[in-house]
Amino acid sequence: MTNAQYWIEKLQLDKLEEIGGYFRVHLKSEQTIYQTTLDKESQERRFWQMNYYLLQNSDVTILHRLKQDEMWHFYAGKALAIHLFPDNGNYQQIKLGSNSDAGEVFQAVAPHDTWFGSTMVEPNSFALAGTTLAPSWHPKDSRKPTPQELEKLRETYPQHQELINRLTRC
Repeated sequence: MTNAQYWIEKLQLDKLEEIGGYFRVHLKSEQTIYQTTLDKESQERRFWQMNYYLLQNSDVTILHRLKQDEMWHFYAGKALAIHLFPDNGNYQQIKLGSNSDAGEVFQAVAPHDTWFGSTMVEPNSFALAGTTLAPSWHPKDSRKPTPQELEKLRETYPQHQELINRLTRC
């Protein structure tokens, strides 16, 4: 039976200190586009990018938002929960996994400009997933909440303060 360490080594995943988990860019489009919609300062970007992403045990993907949709795909292990905190106050949890009878889905989207993070559903487990971004990712696309935005999130989602603290490593 494979475990997290097997996949980390097999896929040559690197620890992703910035947001948590393990990561490696897998495929990128050969074509590029001169990007003007995501940045005020235009840059050339690949049309799309596909990544491997692994989360394990009590690790979390910290709360952040992207300028483009991030599509998630489940590959192996146990379910992970993607926690979405849109500005409208309607928290959503998506279970990414292979057990459809338990409400898990193979694919999901973290919509652009939505705060999100992820956790394992079961302790002492791992999930190997993939993410796809179009256009490809650039550091300017991702950001963590400012202290003011974090306070607003806590006010908007008072019932989820413990989860927000966990996803911000507070």
